[in-house]
Amino acid sequence: MERNRAEIKAIALDMDGTMLNVNSQVEPELVDLFRQLKQKGIRIFVATGRTFPEVRRVLPEHLEIDGVVTANGAVTYIGDRIISRRTLDPSVVREAVFQAGQKNIYYEVHTAEGVRFALAKEKERMMEEVFREKPDTLFANEWLSRKAALKEKMVWLDHLVDEDIVKIYFFSMEPENIRKWRNELEQMKNRTPFTLLSSSKHNCEIMADQVSKAYGLNLVLKEYQLAPAHLMVVGDSENDLSMFALASRAVAMQNAADEIKENADEVTELPYDENGLYHFLRKEFFGS
Repeated sequence: MERNRAEIKAIALDMDGTMLNVNSQVEPELVDLFRQLKQKGIRIFVATGRTFPEVRRVLPEHLEIDGVVTANGAVTYIGDRIISRRTLDPSVVREAVFQAGQKNIYYEVHTAEGVRFALAKEKERMMEEVFREKPDTLFANEWLSRKAALKEKMVWLDHLVDEDIVKIYFFSMEPENIRKWRNELEQMKNRTPFTLLSSSKHNCEIMADQVSKAYGLNLVLKEYQLAPAHLMVVGDSENDLSMFALASRAVAMQNAADEIKENADEVTELPYDENGLYHFLRKEFFGS
């Protein structure tokens, strides 16, 4: 896919499978490269499915990010200031959680404040789903994140909270189960619209209707009086396609699926677990 290459004044980056390593950390040389890019006057944005507190937990404290699009566009920040916040219709939350329980689908309900929860009655089956042998189709970072969520982060509630929910994340060790569950959610959308996206073969997420990473990035660009023509984006999944369509230059990670690469202008030489983003940006902006 070819597009005009305007002067790049901002770079928007996906996190999991792009910016973060297998252990959900930013490599030190990539942090230093961001500092060098900012010295060149290039703004660094993050566009992720994670909530803001999740972003804060994994980014180094001294790393300055100019704008953060969280929960796939549901909540967008400049610094600590929220410039946009969209939440799921409570009726969607109730129906999705109920149906996930009926279909034995793992789920996490997320608030903008970074709390993730599920119903206590689902705990045993969710633990059984995640703590078994990893299939070859599942990236290590997603598997480790699910195990960490169950061990350390999940709040187990006796009664569902359905207000102020920014997203619900669904997961299965079996891609076919997620494919069937997506079909169920597509039917649910016909009753009350919402956004449905995936970042791997093993998950899908729902957010408020008509939100996306592109939605949030457009708001961030306006804050800095920049145009999409000044934007480069890098990602690896379906939830990155909206920002691929928005930006002047779209870059897919080597670990992205073929259908994602087909929508990009170029592809990194190395995958995320070989620091592919660092090597691409280093070569692109510093020639080495």
